[in-house]
Amino acid sequence: MSLGFSRYAVQGGDVGSLIASTLATAYDSVAAIHLNLLPSLDRVTSDDPSLSFSEKAAIERAEQRFLTPTTGAALLQSTRPATIGAMVSSSPLALLAWIGEKFLEWPDDPISLDELLTNVSLYWFTETMPRCIYTYRGTFINGHQYSFRPFKQPFGFSWFMRELAPGPKNIVEKKGDLVFYRQHEQGGHFAALERPTEFLQDVEYFLAVAWPRDG
Repeated sequence: MSLGFSRYAVQGGDVGSLIASTLATAYDSVAAIHLNLLPSLDRVTSDDPSLSFSEKAAIERAEQRFLTPTTGAALLQSTRPATIGAMVSSSPLALLAWIGEKFLEWPDDPISLDELLTNVSLYWFTETMPRCIYTYRGTFINGHQYSFRPFKQPFGFSWFMRELAPGPKNIVEKKGDLVFYRQHEQGGHFAALERPTEFLQDVEYFLAVAWPRDG
């Protein structure tokens, strides 16, 4: 608001989906919201008969991923964020190892070495990784689950189907006034980095529908 805009749209994935959802449910100044990851941990199972073949395959793939070291990293960040923060901020090599494994396992398309080192450098030179990890505190334990009221603003969702968390339409449409929904066979957790053209096209198309220029 300090920039002089009375209304604005929000977009988010991963922790950004939580931030965007919080803004949308708390402030009337948010005109529209687009996500590429659900902010709640709704249980999505592959035995739902309404799922398409590709949706079923994507959900089964996600279920298997959460049986891998992905779960271990999530639990550590959830239960020991200060410890992990101190460890990864102790040396650039430690930070590279912690972030690098995610860039190896989570994307659908390979991430270049330059992109990886640029990402790690942003955290290292700004000394922000310990604080970033703390946003995961308490997640994934004791049945904790983020829950938001349905969005009253126009809502859009892009499911890049190699994402860790599935986003089938029958779940997403319960979250609010869904005016845009698109699935992508390629692209994973780092969708904006992996598939920048498709990602931007989705956001632009959503805004054209949800918040036209004369709106």
